[in-house]
Amino acid sequence: MGLKIGICAGGKSRRMGSDKALLKWGGTTLAELLFNRFSDDYPVIFSLGASYSTNAYISEHIPQAMRVYDEYEDYGPVEGIRRILEAADTGHVFICGVDMPFISVELVKYMEQFISGEHNCICLTTGGRPQPLCAIYSTGALSVIKELIHQGEHRLTALVESLNTRCIGLEYTIFNDGICANINDPVQYAAAKPPVVFGVCGYSNSGKTTLICELVKRFAQDGLKTAVIKHTSHGHSFEKKGSDTCLLYTSPSPRDAHES
Repeated sequence: MGLKIGICAGGKSRRMGSDKALLKWGGTTLAELLFNRFSDDYPVIFSLGASYSTNAYISEHIPQAMRVYDEYEDYGPVEGIRRILEAADTGHVFICGVDMPFISVELVKYMEQFISGEHNCICLTTGGRPQPLCAIYSTGALSVIKELIHQGEHRLTALVESLNTRCIGLEYTIFNDGICANINDPVQYAAAKPPVVFGVCGYSNSGKTTLICELVKRFAQDGLKTAVIKHTSHGHSFEKKGSDTCLLYTSPSPRDAHES
């Protein structure tokens, strides 16, 4: 069977202080962001824990996604991976965390090329370190995962080391270093979240500048950092006369030259 996507969303989010699956990102939540990103190409399975708010939200807003629930508490992503692989039945699953907004379909398709019967784990590495939540697992890895849980082992590194793993160094790919970065706390969330951009337009003397000044004051009161860019459509040029860009934008087109 084909590859599936498994999204681990059952964490307790202690450092974040709120459910990471429900964090806002570009007008949606992280859970919906990842589902929408992958669902056109792959079936998606969410692994969920004890969080009522996350479970209720995904059930209501992403009802078409398959959902599985932890049976063993305090085993973290290892238990989530086990439940996802059991639901996948046969084949392979790309596993990531719900707090990894930069993961792309292109990365998954690239890693999918390395699937073979020889390895039951295809794991991305960054700086020589394995990224177990950016990896493809074979359902054949289930027996190893169950044995680790039986032994009380919940470290993801122990899982990767116990499997027949093929490592793919991120530095040897075309993908940027932050593609498998995750968000653990409010500081990382604030630093990683894409900026909100909106425009104000209107007739001359309609109060645009006054409105913008008041908005900047309000944003500052809320602790937000704001940058303002003013755009003019009156044909002004801010290029130095004689510069390359000035010549580029002021040189007549071939048609204008012909007509003149």
